[in-house]
Amino acid sequence: MKRVVLFLLILCIGGNFNKSEANNNQTNQLYQAERVLMDQKGSVFLKNRGEVNRYLNSIFADSWFKKNFKIQKPQLIKSDKPDWAFSVLSGAGGKIAVPDSGCWNWVILHEVAHHIVPNDNHGRNFAKVELILIEHFLNSGASNALRQSFKKNNVKF
Repeated sequence: MKRVVLFLLILCIGGNFNKSEANNNQTNQLYQAERVLMDQKGSVFLKNRGEVNRYLNSIFADSWFKKNFKIQKPQLIKSDKPDWAFSVLSGAGGKIAVPDSGCWNWVILHEVAHHIVPNDNHGRNFAKVELILIEHFLNSGASNALRQSFKKNNVKF
């Protein structure tokens, strides 16, 4: 079971992935660091796009989020990759693609971070925003675990 979950995690971490990014150390290190979130309190696997959509709606309805981030809610679409969530940043509000099989709630926060800092793909500002979102929508324990994992994996933030 753990092996299947880990496989799904690796495939469902998401991001604007392309071949040139595969060699990007910051991206690889960030993906590695995020694995710590699987075992954190507040980490939930959203089983389908319906659950993902409800979660995404709750993020964009949150008063703290609306006050701090003035962005349009991305459209939720079906991922053309069976086990991979990712963001499309072009167009009004952009899109978040999620597979039929769903993904972790923190993966959605990762994707929302792409829409908040669209020009910093997995960079220092992206990592900072992701930490802030994890702290608010999961909890400070998860945020602290991710911060420590960022340090351990040499993620710049």
